[in-house]
Amino acid sequence: MAGFGARNRGKLSVALAVVAVLGVGVVLYGQLRGARPLPNTVKFVCVATGKTYAVSRDKVKRIPLENPETGERTLLPCIERDGQLFVSDHYRGSVGKLGERNQHVDPETLAVQTAK
Repeated sequence: MAGFGARNRGKLSVALAVVAVLGVGVVLYGQLRGARPLPNTVKFVCVATGKTYAVSRDKVKRIPLENPETGERTLLPCIERDGQLFVSDHYRGSVGKLGERNQHVDPETLAVQTAK
């Protein structure tokens, strides 16, 4: 850039930096705007009974949660994939710790067999 002074190069650098920051901001804003808010409830399954429960997020303190019907701490979060319920992989260790109380979650695949 012969003849292009140091002042002009500095201005060009600042302008390019501003454009880059604005571009990143637009992309992030678009991604956040398209994101859906988290639901107010989380689906849990009782590994002992196979029954599912919708639990308010603000009630989730310590997992496994207590089953409101049995008083046992046997409720684990689950998600639905392809029409099948699965315990969240993060809680694989909890499935093992529940031992023989687990009657409805495959410890290998974490697939849930719900109560009929």
